[in-house]
Amino acid sequence: MSCHHSIIFGGLNGTLPLNFNEYLVKLQILLNVISKYNFVKSELDKLVNDILKFLKDFPILGLKLKIYKTKAPQLFPTVSKFFDGEIDNILGLLEKEQYKSVLSNFEEGLKEFLLAKEKAQLKDVVEDMYTACDELAKIILKNKNKGFKHVFDKDEYEKFGFNNKSSKEIYRNLKDWMDDIKHGTLKKYERNDIEMIILLVASFIRFAINHNS
Repeated sequence: MSCHHSIIFGGLNGTLPLNFNEYLVKLQILLNVISKYNFVKSELDKLVNDILKFLKDFPILGLKLKIYKTKAPQLFPTVSKFFDGEIDNILGLLEKEQYKSVLSNFEEGLKEFLLAKEKAQLKDVVEDMYTACDELAKIILKNKNKGFKHVFDKDEYEKFGFNNKSSKEIYRNLKDWMDDIKHGTLKKYERNDIEMIILLVASFIRFAINHNS
């Protein structure tokens, strides 16, 4: 692995050292590549265990490693025990093949949140989260021409388990909040706001999937 390490991560033989974010991207690529080959599974398991120990020893890094049954381990942000628990729950629910498109967008949003510092990056997170909701709506409504905005139409919202006005309005407000950020209507938002949006999206996904399982 040492030879591959020098090729993939750089910083040796006169090359410029990578910054931390670049290391994270390269590490994720390495995990994705190794996981495709059964003959290096023992190496992957050892690497994963080493990473888990490292992240446990250095919680200040704000990182966690999600281990899947059917795909490569993925690096995500860690915010709090509540946030981590909610995200773990949702990622587990979305590992089923039928939710593949939802998972890919939700994961992408989490990865962007991990590195996001600027407003434009936080906006990208919201767009990915909105797309994840769109994809889930298409699946549950069984209509590729429908999306998150159609969840709240008459006779449709009950398919998501919203059997009363209060529960429906929580997620309608979430949709409107994300719309305002996406379209630039709302310009004042911070990382904490996006964290709340991620948690609400996770709640929406869990609520809908559990109702339809």
